[in-house]
Formats: sequence, C-alpha cells, structure tokens
Amino acid sequence: MITKLYSLGRDVQNAVIIPKTFSIEHDRELENITEGRIICMQHELVPDYLRSKLDLDIEKEHKRLQDIADEKSYDEIQRQISLHNEIIESLTQHAEMSTIDKSDEELIKQQTQSDDTTNISKKITRKLLMIQNKGKAATSTIGHHK
Repeated sequence: MITKLYSLGRDVQNAVIIPKTFSIEHDRELENITEGRIICMQHELVPDYLRSKLDLDIEKEHKRLQDIADEKSYDEIQRQISLHNEIIESLTQHAEMSTIDKSDEELIKQQTQSDDTTNISKKITRKLLMIQNKGKAATSTIGHHK
C-alpha cells in the first residue's frame, strides 16, 4: 500500500488516507511520504493525521524556541516560572486595586450628583414657595435654578 502511495507522489497531498492496519513500529517510508508528519499508523496519532503541515517560518520559529528551551536547566526554568507567577500576581493585585479605585470614584461621583440634585431640588422648591407667597411671575425665576 505504501509503495503505491509513494508512486502517486503529489496526488496524495490532497487525498484522505485510511490505513488497513495499525502498528506502533516506526515506518520510514510512511514518514517520507507524509513529509515527517506521520511516523507510524496508530490510534494515538490520529490528531497528527488531521493537521496540515506548518509553514516553514512557523516550523523554524518552533525549532528555535524548542532549542532555547532545551538549553535551559531545570532550576533556571523554575526560577523563570516563579518570577512570571510573581509578576502575574502583582498585575492581578494592581488590576483589582484599580477596579476598586474606579468603583469608589463612581460611587463618589454618584453621591455628588445626587447631592447636587438634592441641592437643586431644594433651591427650586424655595423659589416656588417664594413665588407663591410673593406672587412673582414663575417664568422669570424657575428658568434660572443655579
């Protein structure tokens, strides 16, 4: 079956391949045909069968990052993880404090606005009472409530 696939060459790229048997043994011919994506036919690799080959730039970047990760010692990686955790914790606390500050500001603003509304209401009520008691024209005084 593999030799037939190999002879088809590029036509296999867009075809769906369903294996007749599964094996955990490494198959070099299958690896060559699939450009390194599939090394053997087994149930655990089905997700790899379904993925398309990554772009060369992405594969190079992945290899570069993998090489950098392989060069680091276990202790260095643990230090970086703990440092990142501290930074995340600090940012989370800062974000929470910022949220609390904003909610406090909004509460103060609402109280101030309600106080302003209460003061304006009191002023209008006083003017209306003065108008009623003195008989002044309502249009001249109600329009200017500041």
